[in-house]
Amino acid sequence: MTLSPTAIQEMAGALAERGVYSVSVREVEGGVDLEINDPVHTVDSLAAELKLTPATIRNMERIGILHAVKTKGRGGSMRFRLSRVYADLHRAEEMK
Repeated sequence: MTLSPTAIQEMAGALAERGVYSVSVREVEGGVDLEINDPVHTVDSLAAELKLTPATIRNMERIGILHAVKTKGRGGSMRFRLSRVYADLHRAEEMK
């Protein structure tokens, strides 16, 4: 299946609307290259991004509003994928 650059650009736009942080499309020899940048945040960096406190982020994870991946090691730090955070917040908003 071959997609035109226009079709791929439209798909990239749809991904961006769904909370993917950024999408870039470029033509390369023999096709198109699609790069999706979906950063991973710590509690502190996510709090800064959303203009909330780190305690609020931790509480939202604890009660199940946000989903995090915990790193290995003693205690395990939380990491949040930005697209998942936006999806979680959208889902929480719909449940109101």
